[in-house]
Amino acid sequence: SRSRLSLAMSDGMFDEIFLGLAQRHASIEELLHTIFSFFERRTDLYHVIGKEDRGAKMGFPEGVAEKMVLANFRKFQRKYLARAQPDLLARCAPAETPAEEAALARGREAMAHPPRQISPPAASAGSSADAGSQPSESSNQAPAPGGSSSSTAPPVSETVEKAKHISTWNGAVTDKYRWQQSLEEVTAEFVLPKCKVKDLSVKITNDQFVVKLKNEERFSGKFHDRVIVDDCVWTLEDSERLVVTLAKHRHTWWASVFEGDPEIDCTKVESTRKVHEYDDETQGAIRKIMFDQSQKAQGLPSSDQIRTAELMRNAWDAEGSPFRGQPFDPGMLNLTSAPPDSMFNASGSK
Repeated sequence: SRSRLSLAMSDGMFDEIFLGLAQRHASIEELLHTIFSFFERRTDLYHVIGKEDRGAKMGFPEGVAEKMVLANFRKFQRKYLARAQPDLLARCAPAETPAEEAALARGREAMAHPPRQISPPAASAGSSADAGSQPSESSNQAPAPGGSSSSTAPPVSETVEKAKHISTWNGAVTDKYRWQQSLEEVTAEFVLPKCKVKDLSVKITNDQFVVKLKNEERFSGKFHDRVIVDDCVWTLEDSERLVVTLAKHRHTWWASVFEGDPEIDCTKVESTRKVHEYDDETQGAIRKIMFDQSQKAQGLPSSDQIRTAELMRNAWDAEGSPFRGQPFDPGMLNLTSAPPDSMFNASGSK
């Protein structure tokens, strides 16, 4: 259908936006919290359409939204497993059960109009008169029992302020800067007085770092390890945050950005990498391991066994072979242990 085609075409379209959002979170769980919190505050995903509200243009019939979320989770779980862990695909739940398919159909029908945007929750009683006078679709909701519904939520200003900064993924916050790292790069953020790019002087050598603001030194230090100077970059964001990205000379984990600063425990960093991030040789080795694991789970020969069987078949009928012209019979070979028949069946089927 047209709606499914549009969804498929949008895959990957917003990756840069979501990557920027993900970098500001320490884990997938925190990222999901932010996304579903947005759905609750600013969309009608959770709004339930009752039987008496048929034809309403806000929300979904009871249970439909939940099934939509689950169906999409299963759809992309299967897509990932088919690409990265095919041996687990058979154990994965179907992308859409009949009930979920029906729910998705109702959901697509309900989504003939764009998701309805909900105004932010009304400000608390202690806010200014101007803020309190703003109309809100959620202002007529009853407060939670025992007090305000926002009593446990962090202040909006605090959340917005936190979102301005880089995450501390595999890094930390010090009294001078905050930082994060991958195996290839380190990113550090320094908060400065309001300034312009022309006011800054940032000097990066393979082991030293110096920042000057209007010719006054604001920070200097020696790197934990050497960097590739030509691949290092810096930017000034919001006229007050200096963000520096350093390309590591060696792909190892840094305990700190600069010598003498507080160190993190490098044994606790999150070191997962995607297959495509490795060089071609390593990717080939990883895919070989994945193939062999899949073969083993199905009781089939490994890639090494298949290759050995091919060599044995070729040598059997080669020039000078005593077996040349005879039907292939692995039992006649002087092997320390007889290989499984499936090993030669797999080779012969190629």
